[in-house]
Amino acid sequence: MADVDVLDVPPASLDAVVSVFGLFFLDDMAGTVRRAWSWLAPGGQLAVTVWGKVVLSPGEPYFWEAVVREDATMQHISPADKLTEPAALAALFHEAGAAAPAIVVERWRMPLATPEDLWPVIMGTSNRGVFDALSPDAQGRVKRTVIERLRDERVDGLDMEALIAVARKTPRGSV
Repeated sequence: MADVDVLDVPPASLDAVVSVFGLFFLDDMAGTVRRAWSWLAPGGQLAVTVWGKVVLSPGEPYFWEAVVREDATMQHISPADKLTEPAALAALFHEAGAAAPAIVVERWRMPLATPEDLWPVIMGTSNRGVFDALSPDAQGRVKRTVIERLRDERVDGLDMEALIAVARKTPRGSV
């Protein structure tokens, strides 16, 4: 395993390149897509998944409301926000010189047996760094506020959305 920025892959040597919820963390997303596209042999496919506009809802929005109440300087800025719309993802492929991707929006609901079940999920995301930056007292208030709100509203699941983009590299001379 290696960082995508240092991979040395010969051109036209792969049948598929897949990025799962990682592309938006890169500074040069178009450059990475361009490089990945060059690695594909004719007929090869580039598949990218990114988060949509709805992620861990309503739990994550409640988390951010509670965090900002504790520290107004903390704003929900996520690198994933760059690609939450199909048009933005398609534009990235275009900018990189890749074929126009077929994009599907997948929606699902993540069940929660109890409101407390949200917490390991939140702590397993990039939100953890924000939470860890709060004082221990503020952390306790944020956690209590979110869990109590989920309990009061009888939330039993989190709404999720992902975009899946797939582009196929056509053989030279074919349509």
